[in-house]
Amino acid sequence: MSKSVYDRGLLKPADIAKLQRVFDEACRRREAHPDSADAREIALNLLALHNAGMVEEDM
Repeated sequence: MSKSVYDRGLLKPADIAKLQRVFDEACRRREAHPDSADAREIALNLLALHNAGMVEEDM
């Protein structure tokens, strides 16, 4: 069974909470349903930005 990103230590609870807030706001601004393809693109971009060191919550 594979471990979640949290279990592997890649994202801490505070990181996940911050990413969730930014994701929710980005979806709201783009009028994207959280389960849509647009929302998936937003999530992937947010994770890539976070992994690249862009961790500020400002949009």
